[in-house]
Amino acid sequence: MIVGALHVDDIATSCAPLIAQASNPVTWKQHIGGVAANAAFSAREVARQSRQIGFCAATGDDAVADQLEKALRAAGLQASLQRLPGSHTGRYTAIMNHDGELHIGLSDVALAERLDPERVPLGSEAAPCQAMLLDANLSEPCLEALGQQATSQGITLAAMSVSPMKSRRLLPLASGIDLLFVNRREAIAMIDPDLALDLPIDRLADGLIKLGFKQFILTDATDPVLVQSQTERQYIPVPPMTRRVSVNGAGDALAGACFAAWCDGLALADAVRTIGLKQSARVVSGERQPPVFNG
Repeated sequence: MIVGALHVDDIATSCAPLIAQASNPVTWKQHIGGVAANAAFSAREVARQSRQIGFCAATGDDAVADQLEKALRAAGLQASLQRLPGSHTGRYTAIMNHDGELHIGLSDVALAERLDPERVPLGSEAAPCQAMLLDANLSEPCLEALGQQATSQGITLAAMSVSPMKSRRLLPLASGIDLLFVNRREAIAMIDPDLALDLPIDRLADGLIKLGFKQFILTDATDPVLVQSQTERQYIPVPPMTRRVSVNGAGDALAGACFAAWCDGLALADAVRTIGLKQSARVVSGERQPPVFNG
């Protein structure tokens, strides 16, 4: 089960270096987005076909939600959307530089914070949920409630830190999270926001362990990925990219793919090396994109 944000992504990619306070030529694309949704699409792509992948998110009660649910089911996900009366489904607008790096993101995804943890389907007695991946767009009470349910029902719990500001929502759950997906800036925010941005990656990993996180995948742009398992620490080189279209959703794809491969029995470092980084690279190169939204 993957739980978190679902919305529509409006992505504008500049045709040349962006110039502030000026008109810039761009190309527009509209996709299904959201951290959890991106991860779910990636997980479905790499998981065993026999494995059911549930997805739960809060949306408005508008036609946009109808289109999103249809697309999720078409992708093979067991979608369970919580429709909030009188609300509009969220949107995220990203302005990308010509080199594929994010210039600025404009996020209207507050509905994720209104998701009701009691209405998240965690399987049945005959087919119980075995693992759950949460994103930190969810509210702190929701995250804590789902964390408690995972502990009480023996469900493996993984989490994505999403952003420096929202990553701190995961701190109360640290000891109960079996696998954390986090990047450099998010790790700094969780450990101590006053830390230097160029602190050695091992120092950040040590800090996460002190916070109670047992296993994590710590990314650092194009530098090697640090994989901390319960038995060892490994560094996985990021393959060089010859074509960069957009980094939007690349981290989500890595998380979803690694989560699915890990749940299917692959060792954590092998999941990153052979599955996760490849899925992320496909997003950055433009080879793999989320379903187009035609609402």
